[in-house]
Amino acid sequence: MGWVFNNEKERVKNNLTPAIISRITNITAVSYEVQELVAGINYLIDGVPSGTDSRLNGCCQRILGNLSRSNELLRLGIENTKQLRTMDWTSNGD
Repeated sequence: MGWVFNNEKERVKNNLTPAIISRITNITAVSYEVQELVAGINYLIDGVPSGTDSRLNGCCQRILGNLSRSNELLRLGIENTKQLRTMDWTSNGD
């Protein structure tokens, strides 16, 4: 009876952080693309926004906020993966 090391759980745990970092990188790239859209919209508006331009710009700003929040949650996920257990309790010591 006792705790035993689980190699498969350890392997999965070790792969989680790089996978999450990859997703953060992808989301950051999308964020830059949306920022380029905002810059283009602002250039087209040229100081005189129409209703459509303003709505589109507002949508892009909400998207940027959501992407930022997604990255925050993923960073939190990295911290939480450090606490995952890779040991199993066994009653017969196997």
